[in-house]
Amino acid sequence: MSKANLKAAFGRILSDHTLSLSQAGEAMLKALQENGDAVSDLTASYRVIAKDTGLSFAFRVTAGLAKALPEDAPADVTVTGKEQHLTALLRGEIQPLPAVLTGKIKVKGDMAKLTRFAEFL
Repeated sequence: MSKANLKAAFGRILSDHTLSLSQAGEAMLKALQENGDAVSDLTASYRVIAKDTGLSFAFRVTAGLAKALPEDAPADVTVTGKEQHLTALLRGEIQPLPAVLTGKIKVKGDMAKLTRFAEFL
């Protein structure tokens, strides 16, 4: 599979407005697992936390292998916000920079790794 295939898979997942944020996270992890060659040069961990609902999901990609992370595992990048804002961000309904500048979402960690992953969204 190619990077274009992974991007297309993410596009299908994120355009499905029936999926909750948690379901979208699980589907994204599965897409990463099925398209590991597209991220074979990526080693990073990511966590998304919805402050209002307590929803949290995290995953690590290591040389093309993706797996879920436990609740207490550290992440290279953590994105927090209200669930509705996080969902809108993933779906492309709001842009990242304005969302950060207006406080709708907060980002901590390695911005280069965040930018690298954002290439697939």
